[in-house]
Amino acid sequence: MTEVSLTETQRSQSRSESVDRTLAFTATAKSGPGWRRAFPSRHSRRKPRPVPWIIALPALLFLVGFQIAPTISGGYYAFTDWNGIGSEANFVGVGNFATIFTDPLTSQALYRTFLLAAGFVVGVNILGLVLAVVLREELKSRNFLKSLFFLPAVLSPVVVAFVWKYVLDRDGILNSFLTSIGLESQTRSWLADPDWALWMVLAV
Repeated sequence: MTEVSLTETQRSQSRSESVDRTLAFTATAKSGPGWRRAFPSRHSRRKPRPVPWIIALPALLFLVGFQIAPTISGGYYAFTDWNGIGSEANFVGVGNFATIFTDPLTSQALYRTFLLAAGFVVGVNILGLVLAVVLREELKSRNFLKSLFFLPAVLSPVVVAFVWKYVLDRDGILNSFLTSIGLESQTRSWLADPDWALWMVLAV
């Protein structure tokens, strides 16, 4: 009986020591930074701070001033007879919209808009595909042509506009070239000629 009692006592002491070691290990782990990151306490769970309005104010002012306000203003002036210059604007209702559908110039404007859209969407993509296929071939000037075709993408739009204006001007490079090869009769102001202006815009 005494031996049995001693064995049970040793077992209970062993279990107590095991529990003590487990509690000590848990307490040590909880005190470490890894435990706090993995299992944050209620006091350490802070709500995210809202972004101060002062930070979003510049972007908000830009949005209101350059997008929302002009849109509302344009919607208002669409129902007036404002000429776009003066300050006088009288309310005319849907008169402007009725004029659009009865004006013979509307069909011409829609036709030219359709040509521009088709030219940019279809023509530019087909031309780009053809150039991409050609530049895949083993050409001696392939690298030069790649750089030449990619050059407009890295130039400022203002620079590109001035270059094309210089080329297509009345006294520009294109007319000078036509004159030099004896085609002076074909020179014209390319961007002001009603028959060529649209095609020049598409080409540019």
